[in-house]
Amino acid sequence: MHQILIIRWMKRGFVALVILLPNVGSGGVAWGQDPQFGDSTWVAPYLVVGGNLNLGESPETDGPRVAERDRTRMGERILRFPFRVVGTPFRWLAMGAGFGAGLILLPYVTQWPIYPTFNYGKTPGLALGVGVRSPMSDSTGWTGSLTGSLSLKDHRRVTFEQRIGDREIPFMLIESAYKFRPNLPFYGIGNSSDDERVIYLEEEGAVEASVPIGSDRLRQVRLLGGYSNISARHGYDGVPSIEERFNPSTVPFFLKKSRVMSYGVGADLALINDDAFPSRGIHGRAEVRRVHGLGDTGVEYMQWHLEGRGYLPVFADRRAIALRVVYQGVDPLEGTRPVPYYRLPTSENEVQFAAFATQRFRDQKLLLAHAEYRWEIWDFAWAYVFTQWGAVASSLDQFRYADGHESHGLGFRFGMSGVAAARLEFARGSEGMRISFKGGDF
Repeated sequence: MHQILIIRWMKRGFVALVILLPNVGSGGVAWGQDPQFGDSTWVAPYLVVGGNLNLGESPETDGPRVAERDRTRMGERILRFPFRVVGTPFRWLAMGAGFGAGLILLPYVTQWPIYPTFNYGKTPGLALGVGVRSPMSDSTGWTGSLTGSLSLKDHRRVTFEQRIGDREIPFMLIESAYKFRPNLPFYGIGNSSDDERVIYLEEEGAVEASVPIGSDRLRQVRLLGGYSNISARHGYDGVPSIEERFNPSTVPFFLKKSRVMSYGVGADLALINDDAFPSRGIHGRAEVRRVHGLGDTGVEYMQWHLEGRGYLPVFADRRAIALRVVYQGVDPLEGTRPVPYYRLPTSENEVQFAAFATQRFRDQKLLLAHAEYRWEIWDFAWAYVFTQWGAVASSLDQFRYADGHESHGLGFRFGMSGVAAARLEFARGSEGMRISFKGGDF
């Protein structure tokens, strides 16, 4: 027992001696900055007095702080350069893998699923972003998701979606969005507008709320309400901006902002044999809103979306003829200002004229008729050939069949989830060939 105690005290004495010896012979003071053999090129900038750190010493005072930096000889740099060039892609790959692993593992740590997003279009270019949604749960309550993206052409988008109640069929759905788009195309107003594109910048903040009545998205009524604040300004993308070619007197709300609120009702009624790949049945859709201008906007109008679809099998459910007719319109109330040009019906999204550029045509009324023959390739994919006619006008009595814009082509339709589908389409019209990849439920 005594031998063990003696050995312990000998060890403690040896450690104390090692600590005190550097201070002996230097007046009990040593500089922690003095580089010693085996030290790194950086030394802590504090005095050591009597074996204790003097934390009160300011690093700003004069004196040695950092040892001279190592200098790599030019010959050694030349020898290293080829290996660094070869190794750089692998370094980037490792960094990307580390970042991806972080995105994959983070949801397990936070319990909030995080996922990357990407999109591509001629107007925004390639857009990359990230999204996060609340943990998956079958219980009722609150669920939500937040997504944000930035494109190579400076398009910015942030969307926050909230579901109150059941995740699939909520009691209320609220979607808030911010969009910044500096190069939206504009070709003029009317069915025979100029085919030379100019651009404008559109910045929008919007909130949309809906209360669904019915448990099936294709067989329900929705109470609607919304707010939108749009600011239109000079665009930038290396092409002429709108003010360089158009007269403000011919374009309502020329580069001016407008704030509106809206309320209305929407409905879907579908009697079809399959929600994702229907081959028999009918589907009707309607939405009507009253739009009221806020502040000095001074606009008041009704907004309409009416749509009918029909599906007819050709000897078997794996082959079908699909028909679709869409009407969109705005009707300004008497004595109010014209509808802003950026709020008029335009050929984009679900009413895109297949062989024409996005937003190629816009006016107070829009008609689209579409017919296609589909056949099944695999369980999740169908091919189709189609023909389409579309036009815009200032009023219903101005539509003429001969003035319509025709598109013809073929494509492939892929089932996504529920009623959603993705379409890869090749279309040809009077302005050439156009290839598109888009989503929707038709």
